[in-house]
Amino acid sequence: MLTVNATGTPYELGRQHGEAAREKVYGTKAFYEGFFMKMAKLDWNRVEAEADKWKPFLNAKYPQYVEEMQGLADATDLSLATILALNIRTEVAFGMYSDGCTSLSVHAPGTAILAQNWDWKVGQRENLITLNLNGGISFITEAGIIGKIGLCAAGVGVCLNAISALGVAYDRLPVHLALRAALDWAMEMKEDRKARAIVDRLKAEGVASAAHIFVADKYEGIGLEVSCKDSAEVRRTPVPAGTAVLHSNHYVEEHPDVALGAAFLRDSPNRLARIEQLVRADEGPVTSGAVAAWLCDEDNFPGSICRDKSSAGDSETLFSIIMDLDKATARVKVGKTNGDGEVFTLAPRV
Repeated sequence: MLTVNATGTPYELGRQHGEAAREKVYGTKAFYEGFFMKMAKLDWNRVEAEADKWKPFLNAKYPQYVEEMQGLADATDLSLATILALNIRTEVAFGMYSDGCTSLSVHAPGTAILAQNWDWKVGQRENLITLNLNGGISFITEAGIIGKIGLCAAGVGVCLNAISALGVAYDRLPVHLALRAALDWAMEMKEDRKARAIVDRLKAEGVASAAHIFVADKYEGIGLEVSCKDSAEVRRTPVPAGTAVLHSNHYVEEHPDVALGAAFLRDSPNRLARIEQLVRADEGPVTSGAVAAWLCDEDNFPGSICRDKSSAGDSETLFSIIMDLDKATARVKVGKTNGDGEVFTLAPRV
């Protein structure tokens, strides 16, 4: 997987991202251009027009992200509208399709783990990159998108599960930018319990569309189900090894004012039940090796935790990540969790 190390101002972060991953950014654009046309009959001009509706909010409240996206656009000779569209791809696609992922956190004395499989179309696998920003933030993302799944030197990690539900809000943080903001905020915070402070801030700021955003530090993992209208914290699950929070691709809390989209992944409840079964069977202490084995599980294949392209939605596990938030490091496995893909470590340091 290509690693991009970027330092400097927001514009410089974007410019270095674009220069190092230029062809992969074009690959991401091509992928979503085809995806939106096939799944929603939206041509790229309409996608850009939809994304443009977030510009007033972002210019007013998060100009640093607009500046970073401008640097990315300039480096790749693409328009800012195109880069913005990539970064708001979850909102553009709301109610049309859904990534399939399984995520979990486990906390106990001596254990602070956040982990997930990220499942998506095989055609986007070659456009994944590792993005390291100013030495303190490291995450795996799709080239051209400035926020996704990873952690920071302050010991905070974020994960994402897509949820198919209708509606967007143009005055709230788009999902991928909310993930990025969570790590940026963590680097600025003085609080010990940063995950709690970040989740409280996300609730106050609001997120633009449906998703499950996982935020964890060494003290706790907090699952936040969001929509364009509300947010709800995910219930904690007592397990022999400690306390767990578990999620897949459907709401587990009540969201009475939210209409679900048509792209509900029917295996999502089964995956959630299976990961709970696996975690409950472990008497602890939970190790990264145990979590890796859970993420390899193929029970109920093809609707299993570890997926390939024969799974529902033509999604395959494109990478897995297991974060040790006490040490602020993460193990990343590229490709299927039970395959022979590249393995490397993220260890952001300031």
